[in-house]
Amino acid sequence: MDLSGVAAVVLVGLFGLAFGSFLTVVIHRVPRGESVVQPGSRCPECRTPLAPYDNIPVASWLALGGRCRTCHEPIPIRYVLAELGTATMFVVVALRLGVDADLPGLLGVFFLLTAAAVIEWRSGQVPLRVASDAGAAAVFAFVLAAAVDQDWSRLGRGLVGSAASGAGVWLALCAARKLDAAAVVLGALSGLALAWAGWRNLAVGAATALLVVGAGRLARSRRPHSADPGMRGGPAAAVGVGLVVGTLVLHWS
Repeated sequence: MDLSGVAAVVLVGLFGLAFGSFLTVVIHRVPRGESVVQPGSRCPECRTPLAPYDNIPVASWLALGGRCRTCHEPIPIRYVLAELGTATMFVVVALRLGVDADLPGLLGVFFLLTAAAVIEWRSGQVPLRVASDAGAAAVFAFVLAAAVDQDWSRLGRGLVGSAASGAGVWLALCAARKLDAAAVVLGALSGLALAWAGWRNLAVGAATALLVVGAGRLARSRRPHSADPGMRGGPAAAVGVGLVVGTLVLHWS
């Protein structure tokens, strides 16, 4: 990798840190019906608004010794882990697939599915508006990538895969009597990203998602007297894992 390639990957990592910080905002506020824009970031304990220099991913947490500048209460390390985890994911995807016009769309899908899976696990359901709005933004990124590369065949293949994947998720949820429109949207979006990469990626991703759902149902069936969260953490997590496997384990073709 030449110097320009290294610089591009570093830039992707910095974007990953910023999006990781935003991820914690989305996960915390969306289930409560709060805006992810206003008000700005604040201490979770004393609610004091954070100054820009106290809101730099990872660096501010280290500089403050993991404590709020105002109330000195510990800042949960999960914020730093989310930032580092997202940055790592972005860099791995960039290294594995290359810095190309389609990278923003794929990273957007990864980000969306990560947020959706956590929100679903914590609250039980992903708001449809969040899934549809974020999904529309990711679709726009793929359309833009097709225009830049002048490769409309990949977009066509992605749209076919999107329809097939969305229909598959819908049928699976109907069979489980847990119909969730947001999960169908996320499934369709995952199918778009996977089929863009290739039919083999879509097939492996779909199979992995089915295995995740099957494993989850088997685990719950062996604990009949425990609290059953239904499909909590199921559809969004399943399509997310399927996307990871379909894009990173296989060759991008």
